[in-house]
Parts: sequence; C-alpha cells; structure tokens
Amino acid sequence: MYSLLLIFLSVSGILLTMAGRKRQNGWLAAAGVVVLVGSAIFFALLSFWGELLWFTSIGYPDRFWTIVWMRILTGVGGAMIGLLGVALLTRLYWKKLGQFRFLVLAAGVVIGALWGLNSWDRILLYIHGVSTELSEPILGLNTGFYLFTLPFLDQIYWLALWIAVIGLATAIASILDWSDNEAAHFPNAKDDEPAALQSILWNAAVLAMVLAGGLILNVFHLMYSSSGVVAGPVWTDVHVRLPAYVIVAILMVILALTALLPPVQRMLDQRLRGITALRTPQLKAGIVVWAGIGAVWFLALGVIPPLVQWLVVEPNEITFERPYIAHNIRFTRHG
Repeated sequence: MYSLLLIFLSVSGILLTMAGRKRQNGWLAAAGVVVLVGSAIFFALLSFWGELLWFTSIGYPDRFWTIVWMRILTGVGGAMIGLLGVALLTRLYWKKLGQFRFLVLAAGVVIGALWGLNSWDRILLYIHGVSTELSEPILGLNTGFYLFTLPFLDQIYWLALWIAVIGLATAIASILDWSDNEAAHFPNAKDDEPAALQSILWNAAVLAMVLAGGLILNVFHLMYSSSGVVAGPVWTDVHVRLPAYVIVAILMVILALTALLPPVQRMLDQRLRGITALRTPQLKAGIVVWAGIGAVWFLALGVIPPLVQWLVVEPNEITFERPYIAHNIRFTRHG
C-alpha cells in the first residue's frame, strides 16, 4: 500500500513538473517539485518514526540515536571530503568549465555524502576495533585487522576511487571541444593543449595510485579467497596472486609517473612520429603507458594465475594444498 502511494505521488510530481515546463507555468512546475520533495520527506519520516518506535520498544533508544547521529556526522564529513578532493583535482579547469564547475563540485559532495551515509557502520567498527587472540598464518596479521580495519580501508578506497575518476573525467572534459553541435572531440592543436594534456596525465597518475592501493588491499582479501579446494588462501593465491598484486601495484605507479617525464615523452614522440593522429608527446605517452598498464594487469592478474593453477598445481594438488587445508581445518576449529 505504501509503495503504491509512493509511486502515485512520484508520478504525479513528475507529470506536474513536466506540464509546468511545457506550458512555461512556473507555479505548476513548482507544485510538482513540492509534491516530489514532500513525498520524499514524508516517507523518510515514516521510516524514521517506525525505526525509533521499534528500538524504543526493545529498550535501545540510545543505540538508535547513536546510529542517527553517526549517519549525520559521516554524511556531512563524507560530503566535505568529496568536495575538497574534487576541488583539489579539478581547480585548474574551473575557468574552462565555467558554470559547469559547480556541477563537478556538486558531484563530489553527493558522492561523499552517499559514501558517508553507507559507511557509518564500518567507521564505528574501526573506531571500536579490538585485537583478537588469533593471527592468520600467511601474513601474520591479527584477525582483528580483517574484522575491524580492512572493511574501513575498503570504504576509504572506494571514496578515493570515485574522487579520482571525477577528477580525471573533468580533466578530459575540459580539453574537449564542445563548441559545435557535433560530438565532442579533441580540438585542433593549440598553444595550451600540451599543458592541458599534461594535467590529464597528472590526474591519471592519481587514479593509478588509488588503483594501486586497491591492489594492495586485494592482498589482504586473499585471506577470504574461494578459488581453491578450501576456503581461504591456497598455493596459487600465496605464491602467484599475492606477489602479482604487489608487483602490478608498483609497476602501475611507476609507469603512470613515468608518463609525466618530458624525456620519456620526447622519446615516445620520436618513436611514434609516424602516427599523425597522436599530435603531442603527452598524448603519445599517456596512451602507450596506459596500454602497458592494461597489458601488465591482464597478464599478471588474469592469465598467469589460472595457468599456474591448471598446469602446476592441479596435477599434484594434494601435495601443494596440504598446508593450506591444515590452515583451514585449524581456523574452522577456532571458529
């Protein structure tokens, strides 16, 4: 019943807004917006009141208010982090973007706020995390790290990734030519194009650093691996995937930073001077380096581990996997 009412009010608000814009009737459009906003607030309050009554009935009203205030704090804090992160990465393009810069900053605020509203529980787990009496045998880390710290680091990674993506997308959009009615395209060579492309490479390097951080986090997530004969890391995870994550992360950062160096750009410009579609050294360096990053990622993480598992481990699986089966049994008994 509530769903039908929500759908009816939402459709009514949209239709009123569209009719107001079509007839150029500001009052009618405003009425549609009021219906939409009012419906959202009404149903949000219904959910809020229902949750409060439930927590109160079981004797935990304080816990309810802890959740509410934590969501508010993390939402506002996430919005500020998103705003500052996007502003730092895009401030060089504000003049070119004009009024669109406010849309970019708003995207940072929205992404940060949504991140905060969905991360409050992981933040509380991190704040109140404790050490356990058990350590895992592969990296030697206390299991409390995986329960309380790793989920928080994962959330930090996703926020940083969204901010880096917005920064890179803004850098690319700022150099595109939107002056005609055709699809956006790179403009003809201009005096400021090399500098603009260099700034894109900087944003790409930031994205590479964030992705490298995600690969390092994947090392810890190998402790939850389900790719082998038992739950948890197996021989291929420990001896192939784990070093591959670290090597690819390091190479990604090095290659992305290498693309920023003028000597490297000049060298690639000379080597690829026959490709007229790539006009500037910066564009050539960026394409070559990121193609290299993609190739390394594909081979080291997508091709080599399955091949090693198939050709090396599976023919003599019990010998390779015996210690990891023992780890699984020991941790199952602890559980």
